[in-house]
Amino acid sequence: MSTKFAQITLFSHQFSNYLGLPPSIYNSLGNSDCVMILSPKMISERLFDSARQKGTRLLLLSNSSPNSFEQLLNINFQKVANLSRRIADVFSIGKNLILNSPSGTDLQINLARTKGKAVTGLARETGQFTTLPAGEACVSLNNNVDGEIVLDRIAGQSKALSKPIILKVKKGVITQVKGTHDAELLRKALRKYGDAGRRINELGIGTNDQVGFGRSQPEDEKVYGSAHIAIGEYQITKVHGKIIQAIKGVMLKPTITIDGRMIMENGNVLV
Repeated sequence: MSTKFAQITLFSHQFSNYLGLPPSIYNSLGNSDCVMILSPKMISERLFDSARQKGTRLLLLSNSSPNSFEQLLNINFQKVANLSRRIADVFSIGKNLILNSPSGTDLQINLARTKGKAVTGLARETGQFTTLPAGEACVSLNNNVDGEIVLDRIAGQSKALSKPIILKVKKGVITQVKGTHDAELLRKALRKYGDAGRRINELGIGTNDQVGFGRSQPEDEKVYGSAHIAIGEYQITKVHGKIIQAIKGVMLKPTITIDGRMIMENGNVLV
């Protein structure tokens, strides 16, 4: 049986209120067995529900540049997928996580009743959806985070922070933002989320050794040996379906233990 494959590149398209896709493309998604979409902007995963129900496999590279596809060719997707799944499994079965970093992060997370997720870059089964580039193990968080987070970078920014940003966290809510100019910029950015702008929603670990910092948020959060937290929530505005991205703060060379077992030491994954 032949396979219908479509690669859609949106660099020259005008975005519509179909949450980021021109209507002609949106309406044709379900006609292919597999679709890869390269987009310079964020596109909501919800957009693809109809095509997935028809069995279409979808791979999405958001915040991409014209050479993003070439960068994917160097990635060993199976290696990245295996590592991401191993970490996600540890997240799922673990109860108590401690994260420290050279910059000063000292964080405690209760993982009970949480489930890890692996972003593998693979879509082999009908209806599967994945984002590119691959390489992340993450877990959703609620009122189960306490301690101090020291951020070295904000994902999606071309440069590291001039001074680290210190976040005081109690029961999953940021109670204090300390630092200099970069900290004030973060405070302003979080205000657009309202109350959600003070909540830690996700912890993730990057597992891809073929990507680097400074190109885009989806790439920054997947850099091997880094950890990130998500602040705020993805929101879709009523005007043109514009997406407000959650802010991802990055910690470099973290050490992570779960139930007394070290799974990462100074940025080196041990599982």
